[in-house]
Amino acid sequence: MFLNFEKFLNRPLPPNPTFFDVGANKGLWQDQIIALYPKCIIYAFEPIPGILPKRENVILNLYAIDLDETNNKVFYITKDNVTSSLLELNEKVTNTFVDFVNDRGVLHKKADFDVVKQIRVKTKRLDTFIRKNRISGIHYLKIDTEGNDLNVFKSLGDKQKIVWSFEMEVWNEPNTLFKDSAWLNECLKYVESHGFKLVDKFIHGKGLSSDLLFVKNQLLK
Repeated sequence: MFLNFEKFLNRPLPPNPTFFDVGANKGLWQDQIIALYPKCIIYAFEPIPGILPKRENVILNLYAIDLDETNNKVFYITKDNVTSSLLELNEKVTNTFVDFVNDRGVLHKKADFDVVKQIRVKTKRLDTFIRKNRISGIHYLKIDTEGNDLNVFKSLGDKQKIVWSFEMEVWNEPNTLFKDSAWLNECLKYVESHGFKLVDKFIHGKGLSSDLLFVKNQLLK
């Protein structure tokens, strides 16, 4: 999570900024953003029913974001919902995992990647949502959809132009954690060819994955 994104912008955010949280999960990011921007509005997208607590600033949309719009797509739910996704996990990768404690003292278990349930969910494109709700600007877009992040960005279509800055999570190797997921180099090439610049990067997961922060070229400090 990049809570310092505003320092990379060449103009201040408005008093009531608009944020998108795609793959909201339990809303940890929302709590931190609302503390920093109490007058913000957050459009959250999370397909797992009942997982996200209600918050005054948050408008919840109970579906997933994808390139295709459907009413009946398989969504794979993993233990504790940590790595739940529209994409199947790649067993060639997960079979190599072991339990470990990261540098912040957090225990990561191999069993966290076990799929415990499959549900059917609705999917929408972001550009469809933006047009329907007449949204003129997205000051920050958080994408955390477990392997499907580039497809979420692509679903903006021509509405990429209204995004000031955004973050996404990527796998650092071509043999990705999720099947049919774009890896680091593919994501960088596509995003930077569409008018955004990589300004910060956080490597985690024993060096296997990264969070990337992008800013629109015209708004880069």
